[in-house]
Amino acid sequence: MKEVIETPPGDPVFCGYCGGPVRVPAESSGLSYCCYGCRVLGAAGGSAVTRGEVDEGSGSPWFRVGVGACLAGQSMLFGLAANLGQPEGLARGVIHIGLAASSILVLWLLGIPMIREACSCARDRRWTMEWLFLVGIAGALGASIYSSLTGRGAVYYETVAVLVTVYSAGKALTASARRRAVA
Repeated sequence: MKEVIETPPGDPVFCGYCGGPVRVPAESSGLSYCCYGCRVLGAAGGSAVTRGEVDEGSGSPWFRVGVGACLAGQSMLFGLAANLGQPEGLARGVIHIGLAASSILVLWLLGIPMIREACSCARDRRWTMEWLFLVGIAGALGASIYSSLTGRGAVYYETVAVLVTVYSAGKALTASARRRAVA
């Protein structure tokens, strides 16, 4: 079991993104984050705090959330067409491959920090909300792949994209609010 070492009272550690207090020691990258949202925003580049000054920062996380939302919206439209129309032959293959590619792209753009956080929590034997999202994502992806390969049942690729996008947007909003509160 990973031992969590609290920092001594005389040696405070601050978040690498928002500058808020952190109770756990620095990660392998040398930076500590106070929450998942700050980890996502900090990993996307830059920090909100530079020598005590608040930087209004990069829009990169929000751009990624926007791209994820656009891909999720398109996936919802094509998923509805695939589930209601039951296309056959080449059209079915193209739609299913496109849906799978868009959900994998959203998972790659936005889901990697969530997966890292879930793995970190699993090492600490803590079960968090990230695991609930990952179970939903794995179920939707597994059922969709099964349906694509067998030709039976509905596809849920859009669910993967929507879950990852909603989760990442919520965490980015939380980190931005925390950054403003600390500033």
